[in-house]
Amino acid sequence: MGQIAPGVSVVEFKILSAGYWAGIDSLPSCGPAFACGDCNGDGRITVADATYLVSYIYRGGPAPIGSGDVNLDARVTVADATYIVSYIYRGGPEPCNPPARYTPVRTQRRVIDR
Repeated sequence: MGQIAPGVSVVEFKILSAGYWAGIDSLPSCGPAFACGDCNGDGRITVADATYLVSYIYRGGPAPIGSGDVNLDARVTVADATYIVSYIYRGGPEPCNPPARYTPVRTQRRVIDR
């Protein structure tokens, strides 16, 4: 493949039938990689990462370095901070690796006509 800018690689792939793809030769690289859950970028997953997320969500702190969506529900919420705490203190699943039966709880309001 090639590079379009220093540290950014081109990704090429082929679309196969039924929406499957194959042939990825390289992945984009936009800087140093951080482990999922290492929200503050210190190289470790600790309660400080959960605190960092809470600061981002409720106090307008800096955005997570790397992925802050550790429970993979496509949102960064306090549930992600709770997920990290569960991983550290309760032996919960690793960040970005929820168990197959895990289903994030989504709150939804509905209007009921009577």
